[in-house]
Amino acid sequence: MLGLQANFWSHIDREEPLVDGQLFPRLLGIADRGWSPKDGTGAADFAARVCSQLPRLEMMGVNYHRDTK
Repeated sequence: MLGLQANFWSHIDREEPLVDGQLFPRLLGIADRGWSPKDGTGAADFAARVCSQLPRLEMMGVNYHRDTK
């Protein structure tokens, strides 16, 4: 069986909003890597796919990490 695994150890933050901020959008990256073909995983394409999912995370109330750059 082939696949991906995303481990997370919550030894510092245990409150849901803080954990969400550590997991998202990182989990989107893991999912994208698992579902995309090897030749379709360029950084620009990935950034566009992540941006298209951020409204969904907001709608679900996920406190995702926002880039401060």
